[in-house]
Amino acid sequence: MVNVNGKVVTIAVVIIIVAIVVYGYFGSPGETIKVSGAWALYPMMVKWAEEYHKIRP
Repeated sequence: MVNVNGKVVTIAVVIIIVAIVVYGYFGSPGETIKVSGAWALYPMMVKWAEEYHKIRP
């Protein structure tokens, strides 16, 4: 005998995983931030450090 509750949970998990994959594939590419190289990261890290030191001197 097959556990019906187990089947329902399995189907729900599969549907959720498929939805996440589909959203990731077809999601809005305008929301993605791409950063490459140290020169792109350096100003951001400096700003983060400044803000951190404001909170924790």
